[in-house]
Amino acid sequence: MKRDRKETSEPPRRDDLPGVWRRELIETPDGSRDESSLVLWVQGLSMYCDIRLPAPGSGAVVDAFAGSIELSNEPGALRCHWRRELDWSTTPGPKDIGRLTWAGEGDARRMREDGVETDYYEIWRKDLAAEQGDSVARVSDEAGRIGYLARIGGLALWVRGRVGSRQELGAARDPEMEAVLARWSAARGAYEIERSTSPQRSNGETLLRAAQSGAKVLSISETGRDGAQAQCEWRVLHEEVIPGDRPSKGDGPAARAT
Repeated sequence: MKRDRKETSEPPRRDDLPGVWRRELIETPDGSRDESSLVLWVQGLSMYCDIRLPAPGSGAVVDAFAGSIELSNEPGALRCHWRRELDWSTTPGPKDIGRLTWAGEGDARRMREDGVETDYYEIWRKDLAAEQGDSVARVSDEAGRIGYLARIGGLALWVRGRVGSRQELGAARDPEMEAVLARWSAARGAYEIERSTSPQRSNGETLLRAAQSGAKVLSISETGRDGAQAQCEWRVLHEEVIPGDRPSKGDGPAARAT
């Protein structure tokens, strides 16, 4: 696998990570490359969400996961372990650990991830930096499902775990895992769905109306496999909010209450 690169001397720091990262490239030892699939990693202070939607002909598969990261410093790199509480794959695999370094300079600077337990490398571009009031929340519903909701810079990524059966959840709730990408619409005062792992979801559908950081309950839309829709309440178990030492988004979505 080709490893040519130009790295800056200092590795990424913890404070560099919060934000929305878009993968530009993955390469594996057999020479396979994917530069076209939609892959977004949305990172908060420690909790994160990740969605991966394959481009036609890429050979990639749908993937999504969420949890928290564990960081440690290595010579010339930041070692990151993505602990997956929610995982699209139901088959145990190697730990998701990568060595993070900077590649390139100026506007061309990217973050490079080299696999530790699996041989690959990925190139990541930071699309949005986290701002004051952005957040990632870990939530639970009455059925015991766990979800993660990341809201950063007008983008929301919702990853909902699987549990139980259709009979236990009811027609409007899906027992399977789901990941949904949505963006803030000022005109509607809501996050509108752009992409989803669920075929029953419609683009433009409301995922979530604005909720102030610190809310104890979030109302998130759900569409069952039979098309039934409902607003489901999720209790916030833990929320990480970007503190005030970062630039504020002013009157952005995180600043308005439901």
